[in-house]
Amino acid sequence: MYYTMTLKGLWANMSYSDEELDYLETIIDHSIDFNYIYSQLKQLVGKYGISDRTTGEYFETPQFTYMRFCMGSMNNTKREDRLDHIKNLYYLISNNKINAPTPYVLNFGTGYLGLASCALYTAHDDLLSLSAGDHIAYMMTAASSGLGSHIMTRSIKDPVRGGTIAHQGRLPYYKSLESATGANRQNGRGGACNTYYSVLDPEVLDIIGLRNPTSIDEKRIPDLDYTVSYNRFFAERAAANEDWMLISYLHAPDLWQAMYSPDKNLFSELYYKYLNDSTVPKKIVKARDIAFKFLKEAPQTGRAYTFDSYEANTHTPFLDKIYSSNLCTEIFVPTAPFEKGVQELYSEDSNGEIGLCNLMAIVLGRIKDDAEYAMAAYYCLLVIDEAIHSMDYPFKSLEVSAKGRMSAGVGLMNLAYDMANK
Repeated sequence: MYYTMTLKGLWANMSYSDEELDYLETIIDHSIDFNYIYSQLKQLVGKYGISDRTTGEYFETPQFTYMRFCMGSMNNTKREDRLDHIKNLYYLISNNKINAPTPYVLNFGTGYLGLASCALYTAHDDLLSLSAGDHIAYMMTAASSGLGSHIMTRSIKDPVRGGTIAHQGRLPYYKSLESATGANRQNGRGGACNTYYSVLDPEVLDIIGLRNPTSIDEKRIPDLDYTVSYNRFFAERAAANEDWMLISYLHAPDLWQAMYSPDKNLFSELYYKYLNDSTVPKKIVKARDIAFKFLKEAPQTGRAYTFDSYEANTHTPFLDKIYSSNLCTEIFVPTAPFEKGVQELYSEDSNGEIGLCNLMAIVLGRIKDDAEYAMAAYYCLLVIDEAIHSMDYPFKSLEVSAKGRMSAGVGLMNLAYDMANK
């Protein structure tokens, strides 16, 4: 199988000797396929296995897919330890004791190392930064990554160039993001992006309904996901059915930045400062109206997410601001805008930063004992470490920040079953 797939150019030449391949042949167990439920087999063959999507020809069974993943992810470990690592990792992954993200299973062991599970970025209120954001979305989708997008820009009808242009608001940027994300394919599927917006935004009530099929066409962008960012101050006002101020980033940039601060007093002080300043344009609505409209979206569209910016910036090991999470709202890592535009993405000396999502998971309920749990945790981190160091990075700035941060996340799956079972 190894030589057949390498000759076809479907597997990478990973420099395994005949003796090593013979040993691995004794490890792989194709009978495990019969223990999987139909949906898992369908997922493994259709989504993760290598195939020719133009002819419908499949080249891997699930166990070959898992073995390729193990051989690829352990390929750069010490040669004297490599086979033991592959044996242990194969045991864990094939028996559903750990779980790996799509790019790892799909690309490890191939000639393509687009391994980023998710990327998240922030774009600021200028053309260069916004264009860099679209370029990130386009390139990271092509690199097999899901996206978390945070666009911090002025609102509709705000002045541009001294008032010679009236700003069109966020929706045109969201449509551009939708196009950039959908332009490239990932193993037969389109890209995916979750964009984060603030309860301070004057367009918040329109943004909440962008996925809703009952919204008018001009206010529908259904191929993105959306997450509303709020803080404790907003939650308290919604609970008390009090008024809430909507204000553009253009007129209150420090208030918008304070939304992502662990200092509650700073936000409230700035909020009342702008609320009492009659020279600053603003709109007053009921905080509860925003909350209720959002809560209705979840049952109507099945896709409505929340981001507590106060908690994200309080329970964090980072000193830098956390503006958003990723596609699946599961990680909190810093991002910074690329103020100099697209060229800054390719620079080693960049002030911007793309957050990278490096994940594995332990499947609780399938772990036998503490020793096996420790082994599972070790190999999850070992795979992530290898991914960070061997990944094909679309941007030099991303490689520098990813290897500098070495951010890793090991999740716990099947927790409810495990607790019930005990």
